[in-house]
Amino acid sequence: MKKSYKIATTLLLTSAMSVIGTAALAQLDIITVTAERREASSQEVPIAISAVTAEGLSEAGINSTLDLQFITPGLNVGTQLAGAVPFIRGVGTQNTAAGQDSSVALYVDDVFYSSALGSILSLTNIDRIETLKGPQGTLFGRNATGGLLHVITKKPSTEFAGNIEAFYGNFETFGGSLYLTGGLSDNVAVDFSAYYSDQNEGFGVNLATGKDVNITDEFVLRNKWLITAGGNTEITLSADYGETTTSNGIASRLAPGTLGVDGQLIFAGCVGGMGGDPAAPTPAQAGACAPVAAGGASTFAGDFQDVDSSIDPRSEIEKWGVSLKIEHDFGNVGFTSVTAYRETDAFQVLAQDFIPFPNFLDVTLDQFTRTFTQEIRLDSSFGNLDWIAGAFILSEEAGYGLPTSIGGLALSPLDIVTDDNMQDTFSWALFAQGDYHFTDRTTLTIGLRYTEDDRDLSGVTEGLVGGLGGIVAASLPFEDNISFGELTWRFALSHQINDSTLAYASYNRGFKSGIFNLNVFNPVTGPGPGVSPEVLDAYEIGLKTQFLNDRVRVNSSAFFYDFQDLQVSISTPAGNTILNAAEATIFGGEVELLASITDFLTFNAAFSYLNTEYDEFLDGPLLAPTGFGGNVQIAADLSGNEIPRSPEFTFSAGLVHEAELSFGDLTTSVNYYYNDGFFWESENRLAQDAYSIFNAQMTLRPSDSYYIQVFGNNLTDTEYSNFSISSEVGDFVSAAAPRTFGVRIGAEF
Repeated sequence: MKKSYKIATTLLLTSAMSVIGTAALAQLDIITVTAERREASSQEVPIAISAVTAEGLSEAGINSTLDLQFITPGLNVGTQLAGAVPFIRGVGTQNTAAGQDSSVALYVDDVFYSSALGSILSLTNIDRIETLKGPQGTLFGRNATGGLLHVITKKPSTEFAGNIEAFYGNFETFGGSLYLTGGLSDNVAVDFSAYYSDQNEGFGVNLATGKDVNITDEFVLRNKWLITAGGNTEITLSADYGETTTSNGIASRLAPGTLGVDGQLIFAGCVGGMGGDPAAPTPAQAGACAPVAAGGASTFAGDFQDVDSSIDPRSEIEKWGVSLKIEHDFGNVGFTSVTAYRETDAFQVLAQDFIPFPNFLDVTLDQFTRTFTQEIRLDSSFGNLDWIAGAFILSEEAGYGLPTSIGGLALSPLDIVTDDNMQDTFSWALFAQGDYHFTDRTTLTIGLRYTEDDRDLSGVTEGLVGGLGGIVAASLPFEDNISFGELTWRFALSHQINDSTLAYASYNRGFKSGIFNLNVFNPVTGPGPGVSPEVLDAYEIGLKTQFLNDRVRVNSSAFFYDFQDLQVSISTPAGNTILNAAEATIFGGEVELLASITDFLTFNAAFSYLNTEYDEFLDGPLLAPTGFGGNVQIAADLSGNEIPRSPEFTFSAGLVHEAELSFGDLTTSVNYYYNDGFFWESENRLAQDAYSIFNAQMTLRPSDSYYIQVFGNNLTDTEYSNFSISSEVGDFVSAAAPRTFGVRIGAEF
């Protein structure tokens, strides 16, 4: 992998820079962002931000939020149980359970998306995506300790326009998209978008049942109304609806070289047959039975995309939302109100042991999230001061309803444990930020935000004998409450060295609220106590520059993070548990390059370096293989270990070439991504090896109205995981997408 990384890097850099000195003049486009809740050039904002337009996403073959890592330094996006798991600079949240807020916030058109299962988005109807790195503790304060992804969709127009596209690819995948916009009157513009994808052949097969796995079907609708009420008021009404049925990110298999947990049953039977106690065998009994159990335990012998599970895993997700945005200009003061309501429901089934042994540890999850948010902002400029202030309210119900349950032989003497619970959250925040311009070139930014969260837990966990509807052998109703308040801030000093170079330094504090562990099936202990908040102090310096007549753009940053009470997820047979991992430090740097080499050739590259370490993690969870199947959890000092999902090096590069031919315009793009690997868990045992991804596409436009595109993603068919996990029932990996290719045909009008 490292050899291909060096070869690809050398070829791309050489081809790009060999002609830049003699090329025709071709200036880079300016990308306008709203990273500070007001429009500004991305080069003028003293924040590490990666912004990409819809055109850039298309040229790089980026089709969903999961693909953004291939072009964004410092961003690593995976999945867990079909939910999004983004990490930025080593900061993220592994758990996608109900009520578990991510450390990397997702916003769509200023609306906060709290559910991880509702955060994997197919990128249609997109204007641009902004990735803000580091704690956004002031203006985007909702739990954004790592940063945030802000997806901005297209704005309706009173001029009639639109596009329609159909596609077909391997694995018998077909679908299409539609976008229409137009005016109902001079002051009312409407748009409508639809997306549909149907995959008829899975990437792999469940060897135990013969059915396809790693397969996804998706349907999305979005509608937006833009009403201009006089010259000073804009009202935007938005609605969206989506359905996803998938086994990607939920279908897993035993990790290479590991044994299934059914070996523990064989071991217990062997010890019992020798007259011993399976829970406390003698050394002789263990020595005789361990090799017998290891020889009979399940192993995995299928292809990388296959699984071997007694249950066909699947996830059915339904999500929808509405929002109302009102913007009014009072002359000296601007007013913005964003009101939103969102619902996400997910029904999931899987065998948590991921072996063909029937009814060992089967899981059914019925998860729900109901979120209401209201934000009000005021902004203005007085002399040398630009300021913004506002308030934010969140009211949310999240949890699990029946038939949420876990059942099987592993629970003996119980047959099944059911869970019916809810976490009710009310959060409010006040914030303000000011930019004081000492001169036309030097600016001091000071921002403060106070957040207060109140969480109520209620529910009941029951253990039954005889299955659902059987005898209740154990029942634990529970109620609890936790409250937290935290002041977060931002201090930044920026200086415009010249018209094309900005230098900045900043100190930011981020806060991620404490939570309850909802996804815990234990009729004796229940969800357990609440988890404390995590707090991150981030120090950063950066340089944003353009040169060669604005044909080359280089942005760089270096950072140091000090983490306190880091929240860590642990997988157990009873569910996912969150705990606080004391202290950690992170430091690193990033560089992004964009060069318009000629009027027809553009080159981009991005590099990130990351060093992460738990400074203190006493009594951390360590899962030690038994040698005959599954693992045993013990407490260990994990101080000095790396933080999960944090590769030391990542690199990406791409070339876009445009050619004017006699039969139309041809655009060719090639993109490369390298990740040098990382650990999946805090114990640093299960690892993702280094891997490379190549994407390419060619788009022919016979006219301004029509196009045909041939595309290929992961062209080298690299085998890597988008999710891996260790628990007492084993080590498991979930395959990311293999090589996919196909054709798109579209029309624009």
